[in-house]
Amino acid sequence: MAPNPVSRRDWDDAHLINAVLDLHGDDPEFGYRLLTDELRLNGFAASENRVWRLCSQQRIFSVHSRKRGLNREPGPPVHDDLLERDFTADTVNSKSLTGLTEHPTGEGKLYLCAITDCASNKIAG
Repeated sequence: MAPNPVSRRDWDDAHLINAVLDLHGDDPEFGYRLLTDELRLNGFAASENRVWRLCSQQRIFSVHSRKRGLNREPGPPVHDDLLERDFTADTVNSKSLTGLTEHPTGEGKLYLCAITDCASNKIAG
């Protein structure tokens, strides 16, 4: 009788790889940790290290959704810079600044607008 050319571990690894490929095809966002959990739910006994090793050998990686980066290029100015970035004033009510914020509430959005006087640094309204 000829010896079995495939070891028991290689045989088990092949079955695990097939199961991992099936699970990965169903949900490519799963990493090796979630794949290990799913394998356990399906009756396979394997540690996270073993699943990581098999995934690395077979080049099975989770798919990362691409993050929407910030637009790095500044667009055209939306308004003229009337103060020319000089926020100091000698007399009251000669220069004012505004700020607008949006706060979500249970009833909808709440908009808050503050008007600040540059000379006195107080909220005018």
